[in-house]
Amino acid sequence: MKILFLSGSLEVGKDGVGDYCRRLSGELIRIGHNAKIIALNDNFVNNSIREVHLDRETPIDVLRFSSTISRNEKIQIAHNFAVEFKPDYISLQFVPYAYQSRGLPYQLVNDLKKIYKCCNWHIMFHELWLENRGALKQRIISILQQKIIATLVRKIKPSVINVSIKKNQNKLTQNGISSSILELFGNIPVTSDISHDCLVTNSDSIKLLYFGVSPRADFRDVLINKIVEFVYGIGVSCELLLATNENLDKTIFVQKLLELIPDKFKIIDLGFLEEKDLSSIMQYGATVGIARSEPDLLGKSGSAISMLEHGLPVWLPKLNGNDLLDFDFRREIIYSNLYEAVRRIEKLGPEERLSNIAVQFMAQLKTI
Repeated sequence: MKILFLSGSLEVGKDGVGDYCRRLSGELIRIGHNAKIIALNDNFVNNSIREVHLDRETPIDVLRFSSTISRNEKIQIAHNFAVEFKPDYISLQFVPYAYQSRGLPYQLVNDLKKIYKCCNWHIMFHELWLENRGALKQRIISILQQKIIATLVRKIKPSVINVSIKKNQNKLTQNGISSSILELFGNIPVTSDISHDCLVTNSDSIKLLYFGVSPRADFRDVLINKIVEFVYGIGVSCELLLATNENLDKTIFVQKLLELIPDKFKIIDLGFLEEKDLSSIMQYGATVGIARSEPDLLGKSGSAISMLEHGLPVWLPKLNGNDLLDFDFRREIIYSNLYEAVRRIEKLGPEERLSNIAVQFMAQLKTI
């Protein structure tokens, strides 16, 4: 079967949904299908570019459009790409802010209908609408996003609709849209080619790994307070392995930690890491990984699932010990209490979900 994936961006390591498309496409090709990807609103390229991406040495044909290219030119080039490929399915990987900076991609549905007409549609809703609460502006955006999604489903008439968590399935159901759950796999593949250059920390210290989007706003304050409390209480040396891009949120986070924590705490700034280096650290360099996710959204966090796939205990600072966690994969190494996480003795080996989820994905398409 031929699958054409549509995403917002495809910059490696900079866009979670883009990484998802690349990994899933690579696996589909390895099991005998054909897959290509179009990035419709990619801020990391100029104009349009056709190139080959690799997933575990599997080549994937991709087409990337700058966010500044005109709609008509984008549609025409994408149409030619699709006609050349002749997909059986087009899979829209939906995040409202991926296709329009304000999260209101009201022109998307009309553009999609012009790309290719003679095939089935699939939609994976990675994100839905903002919570309808708080400031008036947020409530208005939430209402508009719900209308955009309803229009998208009505006009595209997808044969299969997926979400990754039960919460989003319930939200769609309340809006009259039926969907099935297709769980996520991690966005960092497990490597056997260990990178020793990144394993340079004190082997006797507790090592906390944080990677991805820098902590910000209320979560940054919660995380800082809990790390400070932990370091003062644990009585041994600790290191924070920080693998994020340079930005103001990161600077504020680091400065506040260093102001509040004694000398026995060390921050090792790793910057942006390649997949192989991150995998190496998760397997051999870190004691515990930190997940920034809300507990009820853990199942849609590719970074948290990556840590679990690598066998790394995961600490959720936002998880209350009494909360019900609607997520079953490796539940035994998910912790609300950091002390309990670092004291875990048994190390789980790697267990990747990609192969099984790719099979589930194709099974859902083939039922139509």
